[in-house]
Amino acid sequence: MVSAERRDGVEMGFIKNATSNVREAQASNVATMIGDQLVPQDGMVHVAMFNCFGSLGATQGFYPDTKFNQQADQVISYIQQLGREIVDVKFDSQYGVGMTGKGISYHMLVLYR
Repeated sequence: MVSAERRDGVEMGFIKNATSNVREAQASNVATMIGDQLVPQDGMVHVAMFNCFGSLGATQGFYPDTKFNQQADQVISYIQQLGREIVDVKFDSQYGVGMTGKGISYHMLVLYR
């Protein structure tokens, strides 16, 4: 666990870890679904597309988006673990999505061989 804060007698680090674990499980499920759809290796370039949400309000200034980084990295790493070479990654993002209207949605296009 990274450092745990105490607020009103509750250790906040456990909540952060639980959220991170849920994100990891979701990313793992998406990675497995994408892995099941990968075209067999034939030397040609193919595409895989997936969507994920980023952190709320992460577009405000120069700020890493931990939620997006964790999810996207897990999916892209899994594609490579299956023996595919990542040729390129392209993305598009949309701010103001989700129930709060402050979320970020990323659309990821992965070119692989």
